Amino acid sequence: YTIRTLALEGDGDPAVILAKFNAMYFRTVKDDEAFVVLILGIIDSQTGELRYASAGHEPAFVRRFGGELELLPPTGPIIGAAPFSAYSSEVVRLDPGDVVVWTTDGLTESRDGQRRLLGTEGLAAWIAAAPPEAGDVADSLVAALRRRSGGAATQDDVAVLAVTYDGASSRRLSPVG
Repeated sequence: YTIRTLALEGDGDPAVILAKFNAMYFRTVKDDEAFVVLILGIIDSQTGELRYASAGHEPAFVRRFGGELELLPPTGPIIGAAPFSAYSSEVVRLDPGDVVVWTTDGLTESRDGQRRLLGTEGLAAWIAAAPPEAGDVADSLVAALRRRSGGAATQDDVAVLAVTYDGASSRRLSPVG
C-alpha cells in the first residue's frame, strides 16, 4: 500500500517511487538483515510505453510478438541496503502482442537433480519456447520447473506474472500469475 500511495502522490516515475519507498523502509525497519527486492512497472495502455525501475529484483523479460526476447535488467540496489540509494527508470516500447514476464528468483535459483542452477539464461530459454499467450507462458514456466525438479518441492517462492500488451485500441491487459 505504501508503494501505491507513493505512486499516486508523484509524477509516476518508478525510480522516484522506489527511492522514496527505500528511505521510508530504511527509517522504519530496524532489522539490519531485512531487505526487499522488487520491480515496479507502469504500462501506458495508450502508447505501449512500459516505464520500470527495479530494486535488486530478478531481470524481467519482454518477449516480442515476433519471438525475440529482450532482457530488462535491474536498475538499482535492494530496498533497505542504504538510506539514500539511487534508482533509475528505463522505458521500453511495447507493441501489440508483446508479453512482459516477471518472475521471482525461485525460478532462476531452482536446481535440477544434479543440483545445477537454472539461471537467467535457462529462464530466458524457457520463456522463448513458451506458447504465445500470457497465461500459457506462466503455466509453461511452472510446468517446466516441476519437470526440472522431478516434482520435488522448490526451496524458494515461485511467482510468475505475464502480461500481454494488446495495443492502444484495447483497455485490456491480461495479468496472469
